[in-house]
Amino acid sequence: MRKRVLVTNDDGPGAPGLIALVKAAIALDWHVTVAVPAADMSHSGTSLGHALTQPVAITSSAPQNWEFSPESYLELRATPAAIITLAAMNAFGPRPDLVLVGINPGINVGRGLIHSSTVGAALTAAVHGIPAAAVSAKCQPQLTIDWHDALVVLLASLPERWPPDGIVNVNLPEQPIADSCQLAWCVPATSAAQGTLMTEGNDLSLSYAPLLHRPPADTDFGMVLNGGVALSWLDLPYASKNFTSVWGNDLITRFQAQWPCLHAQEGHER
Repeated sequence: MRKRVLVTNDDGPGAPGLIALVKAAIALDWHVTVAVPAADMSHSGTSLGHALTQPVAITSSAPQNWEFSPESYLELRATPAAIITLAAMNAFGPRPDLVLVGINPGINVGRGLIHSSTVGAALTAAVHGIPAAAVSAKCQPQLTIDWHDALVVLLASLPERWPPDGIVNVNLPEQPIADSCQLAWCVPATSAAQGTLMTEGNDLSLSYAPLLHRPPADTDFGMVLNGGVALSWLDLPYASKNFTSVWGNDLITRFQAQWPCLHAQEGHER
């Protein structure tokens, strides 16, 4: 039976990275459904947006100027995380066996990746028990680099099953992937960008620029800067069930010691 794959992104329809990822998935003879936001939804993280309060408008059509055809193509007025949630509820047919998100024009590395809607959509899939991979690249939105062959091999190498409590985060380098390209599991860098607060009257805005110092080579950011492909396993937030560190045990002990006294005192005051 063909693997059912849902491909989405946060940049909306027509994004070159989306086209590249869909093309690679179709090359593996997977049953590919494309469901994307009707407009740019970058930086929406795991937000469900208005999907909880308003109907989600859906347009079904054939993508223009594509040399290949997915099984179905949908555009929705929704965030990527909302699209994944709808897919998990069989809104577009049977639940997908795999979710692919990207390719995002710009790497999602370091601890700041929690703000990424590319990563957020993949994490949302994991919440619903669906294996997912987020794919990003150190490139301009035009995506002039051809990663097709490497993408096909990488997608084909994904295991049939993996732990249900996380996702694979993939970051591609700024150049074509050579035969000798390094691909390795990396830890997220402590930071990948420096934020700057800007003010104009009563208005505030944020600006981010890459760090000037080079991160360690075993981090996702360092690997990509060195021309390699960085793979990171990102655990679902709040997945830990037994928090029994010294810090955690100390918190419980202090609460249990103070709460009865405080609760009794409040009772007398009433």
